[in-house]
Amino acid sequence: MLRPLHQQIAAVALATTFSTAILPRPAAAADSLKLEDATITSIQEAFKSGLLTSQKLVQLYLNRIQAYDPLLNSIISLNPNALAEAAALDAERVTSGARSMMMGIPVLIKDNIDFSLLPNTAGFLGLKDSVPPDNATIVQKLIDAGAIILGKTSPTEFANYLTSGMPAGYNSLNGYTLNPYNPVLQPNSDGRPLLSPGGSSAGSGSACAANLATICIGTETSGSILSPSNQNSLVGIKPTVGLWSRDGIIPIAASQDTAGPMARNVTDAAILLGALTGVDPKDPQTDTQTGLAKTDYTPYLKKDALVGAKLGYYTKPNSNTASGAEQLGIFNAAINKIRSLGATVTEIAFTPPSNTSTVLTYEFKRGLNLYLATLGSTATIKTIDDVYNFINQYLADNPDPNGPFKYGKVRIDTSRLIDLSPTSADTLRYLNDRALDLQNSQTFWN
Repeated sequence: MLRPLHQQIAAVALATTFSTAILPRPAAAADSLKLEDATITSIQEAFKSGLLTSQKLVQLYLNRIQAYDPLLNSIISLNPNALAEAAALDAERVTSGARSMMMGIPVLIKDNIDFSLLPNTAGFLGLKDSVPPDNATIVQKLIDAGAIILGKTSPTEFANYLTSGMPAGYNSLNGYTLNPYNPVLQPNSDGRPLLSPGGSSAGSGSACAANLATICIGTETSGSILSPSNQNSLVGIKPTVGLWSRDGIIPIAASQDTAGPMARNVTDAAILLGALTGVDPKDPQTDTQTGLAKTDYTPYLKKDALVGAKLGYYTKPNSNTASGAEQLGIFNAAINKIRSLGATVTEIAFTPPSNTSTVLTYEFKRGLNLYLATLGSTATIKTIDDVYNFINQYLADNPDPNGPFKYGKVRIDTSRLIDLSPTSADTLRYLNDRALDLQNSQTFWN
């Protein structure tokens, strides 16, 4: 189910006077700047010196997308105005200087974040034409800072809250995303990749690792930035909930959801982290960060930062699995390196909580309905029941067991039945479960 992105790129190229051709193989450098090693800081230095323009940088990334994304399927849509926006920013830089460290930087965002030029789908076939009325707050902050939204990355469908048992990086709209470290399919399988890209921010992880943009943004409820960052050897940060606004993001659970940076180095992640903080009246949770949030986290990047730090871990790789011995060796080497830099690292006993929490099930219905209500009266998907009905109708019309909804929709089935009324049994259980989850998060370490 690979999308013909080369056709999109060709259309973008024809719409601009920029002379760099789309290459059969990616251009690796702009003069002496090696794109594979470029950072936000080195790119800004190249802009300042005249070695590079934002328009040329965007084209270089489009070249890489054309060369590599047919193997990865990490990008679900591209901004048709990216080159024109870059050209305008180049002209502004000449006359007015740089707005910020993000000016002229191409960014890929996960396709559950509103960008008014492209559909916001969460990978759901029923939302393929759902263009939001405005930008998510963090997208608008990027644009105001001069960043370029290059496109949107392919997620696990509904941030992995459509069903259970679905591979990370799969969705009904765009199929499977592959890991650039081994972009092949698992033999004799349902079509899933041999090496998981992690999820649910699979496309952001794969695209960032393949250097298809300078930096990417994912979202996380529980592991959806950290998992693909781990799988793709990236720096991923899940910010404190409320540090970044969640306005305009298709949710799972407001109590846990946040977007965050995914980068190839720590400094880039810190630059992006600070660029998007701030109180937003559209997200009251951001009020909790008043007086605490920073706009620049790079001063905290210190080589001796681990001296005196106390860190814990609760599990090691299993040496009895196929690659476990190798993983354990890498893990132990990392622990020893951290200790050599001055940290105390301790293995901690872990007792998993025994309760089955309903927090995500409850909040998903509530949050999804609230998001869908922002799409306006002409939207065809207005509630979680519409999602349920769309899938049922699709399956009735297309009874292929290997079709786009082959993994089912059990989480939709369960969440849609939740009674959100204030005194319902579901609400009372949710409140109890939420309190217990908070207690467990603070007390399960023995």
